[in-house]
Amino acid sequence: MESKNFIKPVRRISKPGARPALYLTIMSYTVIARKYRPQKFEELIGQKPIAETLANAIKDDKISHAYLFAGPRGVGKTSTARILSKSLNCEKGPTPNPCGVCKNCIEITEGNSLDVVEIDGASNRGIDEIRNLKEKVSFAPANSKYKIYIIDEVHMLTEPAFNALLKTLEEPPPHIVFIFATTEPHKIPATVLSRCQRYDFRRISISEIVQHLKKIAKNENVNITDDALFLIAKNSDGSLRDSQSTLDQLIAFAEGEITEEKVRQLFGISDVEIYQAFLKSIVNEEIKNGLKIIYEIYNKGIDLKQFVTNLIEFLRNIFLVKIGIDDINILEESKDKIEIFKRFAKDFESEVLQEMIIYLTELLNNFRYTIQFKSLLEIGFLNLINIYKKVTLKFIYEFVKEFAQEDIANIKFPKKKPLQEPVKEKEKDKEKDKDKDKELSSVSAKIEDKWNEVINKLEKTSKIMSVFLREGKIKEIKNNTIYILFDKRFNYDNLNNENTRAKIIKIMNEVFNTSMNIDFILEEKKSEPKNKFESTPVIKKAQEIFKGTIINTTKE
Repeated sequence: MESKNFIKPVRRISKPGARPALYLTIMSYTVIARKYRPQKFEELIGQKPIAETLANAIKDDKISHAYLFAGPRGVGKTSTARILSKSLNCEKGPTPNPCGVCKNCIEITEGNSLDVVEIDGASNRGIDEIRNLKEKVSFAPANSKYKIYIIDEVHMLTEPAFNALLKTLEEPPPHIVFIFATTEPHKIPATVLSRCQRYDFRRISISEIVQHLKKIAKNENVNITDDALFLIAKNSDGSLRDSQSTLDQLIAFAEGEITEEKVRQLFGISDVEIYQAFLKSIVNEEIKNGLKIIYEIYNKGIDLKQFVTNLIEFLRNIFLVKIGIDDINILEESKDKIEIFKRFAKDFESEVLQEMIIYLTELLNNFRYTIQFKSLLEIGFLNLINIYKKVTLKFIYEFVKEFAQEDIANIKFPKKKPLQEPVKEKEKDKEKDKDKDKELSSVSAKIEDKWNEVINKLEKTSKIMSVFLREGKIKEIKNNTIYILFDKRFNYDNLNNENTRAKIIKIMNEVFNTSMNIDFILEEKKSEPKNKFESTPVIKKAQEIFKGTIINTTKE
């Protein structure tokens, strides 16, 4: 609804003694969004590249027969379509600067022009409506140079309707211009998109909305604080029209100066202090206080889904500050609020913030499946405490590293003491060792020769078995038994059976000329840690402190 009509009774007396006559005077009020609608390209807010491109195209007489204006709601698509229509049909045009006072300009501004037809794509989406449009397209404009059709929310047209429109778009009469507006261009068939000049409208920045609302407030003699303007702009989600409607509503609601508190009060927006108190309850594990906060916001009538949404944004900003981002345009917050985020960033690990944001996003989705929003949020609060209490590996490593660094550095390991041998006996012992080594080397050489002879004879019987046996090493000979050591289980398993052992023993008895035996041993390898970090002093210290078991380790 763009305007409100107020009926004011007025009493007038024509003659003394005559019966008073009652007249009704209708007072009309124009809403801000309509009153301050841009009328020229230069008045468009936040769409300067599009305005300049269209103005230059008109100036150079390069007018397309079909335009597509795509973008979010309330960013100026329909306003641009009307300005373009005035530019093309102005009595002084086509001109990038329509006069605004000629008959054609006034009719287009008021929506009464016969040559500029606005169609709602949502309610005129069928093939019959498009066929009716095609029949009228052939008629020349009544009072203007162009017949212009503005179809809003064009993506709502049915597939047959789009197909019926294709031929007209491909070969339109020279006096026809189509202007399509949509918030969902991906739903428009590619065949239609390829026949249009596309212009993508962007969301309007918070600073641009604030500056525009400030000018409106000044013109309307409205006192409003900068914090209130910032909050209105932020919650408009880049839509100038939404921000204007909000300001209109606040002017009617607030008495005196419009403050941030009044904006929050009217639209049920939680104060930043609530989110601070809520997060402090999580950090300090104050369950009673956290549940009390939920109870209070519920009784105030604050939308709990909106509370969760704003909490996600609050945590998102803390996370961005945590990783070193403090740009006002990215955070979309004032400098005072950014300082709050910096204080909270000290209490949260980035991994914990990420997990909280993911959890709250899932919680928000679950709101669709229940009406018990308060209970769901209470359970969510308890889960957030559990998430915060989780100890990350990075935290453990850094904590233990700091805790144990000094102790590890000061550990004194005992030095090996040199053997104290009598000076006189040293020379005799050296001579004995030399004789012993000679004897052992002689015996070892003889055994090695005999053993090679055993393997060679076995090769004639079974070449494969001889290969396996050659991989083994003589560990010791004791009680006429030779013990063979293997470091590979494959070789050990293939030899360690009665038949093979019997064949080898038979050959050994022939070679050694005595009764011999043989036994096989599999070398036991020391188990190594799964990860090299598990054996570090810091990780060992962590196990002692937290009395935990290492499940897995990752390098960060």
